[in-house]
Amino acid sequence: MIGYAIKLSKYGEMFYNWHNEDIMVLDEVLMYRVSYQEFKDIICYYGKITSEFYNKIKDNGGYALLSDTKSNVVIRADEDLNVNYIGWLDIKSDLDILEVCYNFKFIKDIFIKGKKKSENEEYRIKDVMIKEVESLFKSKNIEKMRYLIYEWERKDIKNLNKAKDFLLKKVMGNIDDDYYKIYELVKLSKSA
Repeated sequence: MIGYAIKLSKYGEMFYNWHNEDIMVLDEVLMYRVSYQEFKDIICYYGKITSEFYNKIKDNGGYALLSDTKSNVVIRADEDLNVNYIGWLDIKSDLDILEVCYNFKFIKDIFIKGKKKSENEEYRIKDVMIKEVESLFKSKNIEKMRYLIYEWERKDIKNLNKAKDFLLKKVMGNIDDDYYKIYELVKLSKSA
């Protein structure tokens, strides 16, 4: 279980206490709010952070928690400014952070995009989505499947098998803004 506490630092920025022997122990990780596009770039591209941003987080080992108000990641940057670690919170902690992320200091233009990442991050997202579709099909939850289909394409498919086929086809497609929004809906529904 990840334990957490949020407090204000002397600089007015927020911290996150993150403890779990099975995962990683991070104390007092600076939290910042970034735009959706910058958040997406950090996930989908290799790159560097700006030296100004690194100067803010270097005393924490180069770690920072970033939120776009829909999702959160922990990044770590090295002394050469390369982002060489991206970590995800468990769903409960993720949702708890999202409740207060509007209080985080908003920063922009902290990331310099490099080469597009391999399929690793996309694979993680697609894996979650495939498991969700299979779980919905197995439990015969056609209502939730219809809801996801409607949110994705404004279609109403009432047949369980056709709904599963449609969703799997969409899940295996390219990850774009619409895909990411559906992924966020799935994450939220798992916490309910």
